[in-house]
Amino acid sequence: MRHLLLQPFSAPLRSRFLSVLQRLKRVGLSIVFLELLLLLGLLLPFRALAQPITFVTVGTTLGRQNFAGQSIASVTSEMPAIVVARLRQDLSQRTQLPLAKLKLIEAKPKTWNDGCLDMAAPEEICTQALVKGWRVVFANANQRWIYRTDHQGRILRLER
Repeated sequence: MRHLLLQPFSAPLRSRFLSVLQRLKRVGLSIVFLELLLLLGLLLPFRALAQPITFVTVGTTLGRQNFAGQSIASVTSEMPAIVVARLRQDLSQRTQLPLAKLKLIEAKPKTWNDGCLDMAAPEEICTQALVKGWRVVFANANQRWIYRTDHQGRILRLER
């Protein structure tokens, strides 16, 4: 069980945790330590703890024309690179297009009215709380896709 909890960590960090656990077992505190790990696992993603957060700056200039001849609004936003990667990966899987063909053209911060990002399906139950996130537009040579996501990219919805 404890090895599954530690799996997202790097090998040296896992080894360090296991050695600390062995020391704590000697003094009878292993249950407290495991509860702490479980609590951290529920509140923070393991991979976010192991990797620094990088940001992608998305910028376009007013008056520039996109593939359909429509003007692209001026936007400058900073969003975590992990969010861009998750969205691009999801879109690649849905469309069967290579990642390199999917260009990020716009990203705007947005606050959604519910946990379904204002896109609840019929009879879907959504949390009734404001959700900070992003409205993100990807495009290739002849099509564009609009995603809605929460701030960390854990919840994502593709607009139809």
